[in-house]
Amino acid sequence: MKQLIGPELLSVLGVILAITLASTAQIHLAFNKVEEDHNKTVFDAARSELRQGSYSLIGSFAVALAVLLMKSVMHFSEVAISLVNGSLVILLVFNLLVLTDITRTVFALPAIPKPREPRHPDALPKEESKS
Repeated sequence: MKQLIGPELLSVLGVILAITLASTAQIHLAFNKVEEDHNKTVFDAARSELRQGSYSLIGSFAVALAVLLMKSVMHFSEVAISLVNGSLVILLVFNLLVLTDITRTVFALPAIPKPREPRHPDALPKEESKS
């Protein structure tokens, strides 16, 4: 556990951040495509959830980086070091919870069928004349 609370923690948080940001960007583009197909905005709440989750991950990564930099530069007592390590573990758990929240948000969205193309009268099959 002691090895995880250090530069390796930034690696783990960085992987979570990179994968999640790439995924949320792709989801955002998919929302755009569906909304363009239907000519209406329907994903405002889901976009807000994704945006909040993404910014939370970025913020927690920045906090973890700052805490780890302070930990390496400053000399702390054993109690302070354990408090810092505990806060870093809490940040890791927070990241996993945000990742879970984003996943639940995406899977909770109902499927929206693609709209049918309007049929042009010329495209209808012509009835055969009976002789």
